[in-house]
Amino acid sequence: MNNFFINEINRVVASTIDKGSTPELASVIFSLGRDAECEEEYDFALSKLMELYERDNEDVKAQVIQAFALLAVLKKDINRLDRSVIEPLILKAAATASDTNKYIILDAIEDINHSLGWNLFCHYDTSDEHISLHDCVATEAYFKNVKLGFEFENGFWVLPT
Repeated sequence: MNNFFINEINRVVASTIDKGSTPELASVIFSLGRDAECEEEYDFALSKLMELYERDNEDVKAQVIQAFALLAVLKKDINRLDRSVIEPLILKAAATASDTNKYIILDAIEDINHSLGWNLFCHYDTSDEHISLHDCVATEAYFKNVKLGFEFENGFWVLPT
């Protein structure tokens, strides 16, 4: 593995275990998403990102999701993110994130949707103060298997109720 200095990555991760997000940790998270050049590096990056996501820190979770997006966009030819694993993590973090982290996560969702053809919710809010009928514009409608379906290019807002 040429791009990953595993010992250095593990040292940074271990040294920041009791801290929030640090510039050094943010740099490691970013490089985990950006630098995988083979399946072995991709697998290492993904497992380390999953380990970091488990930390009880909103900033770290947002940075990890951004790294997932980098893996999806830059390394889609190496491997694919497992949607059944990654989607619940992203949606859970998006539902509780502060404004700054929510924007980071929503940008990552758009990149993942575009790169992998997923259709994760692009918008989530805990209030309906900014919602009106014109906020959800269907770009396609179809009738299949006795069901009417709609496509929303930019997703749609999901309210807690």
